[in-house]
Amino acid sequence: MIMKKIVAEGIPAVLWGGPSDKIYIYVHGKQGYKEYAEAFAKVAEEKGYQTLSFDLPIWSLKM
Repeated sequence: MIMKKIVAEGIPAVLWGGPSDKIYIYVHGKQGYKEYAEAFAKVAEEKGYQTLSFDLPIWSLKM
């Protein structure tokens, strides 16, 4: 599987799978990582999708 690390407007991300007109956006839970999307991306690729996963900015209760 193709795994391409990118930075999208300052946000670290991974684009998984081969080129496709269809894409899933994978958002992980608290304390997760963009790399956790690998297993999901493998299944998505089998169905013709790419997957984009990214790390959300850290949010603070002080905001």
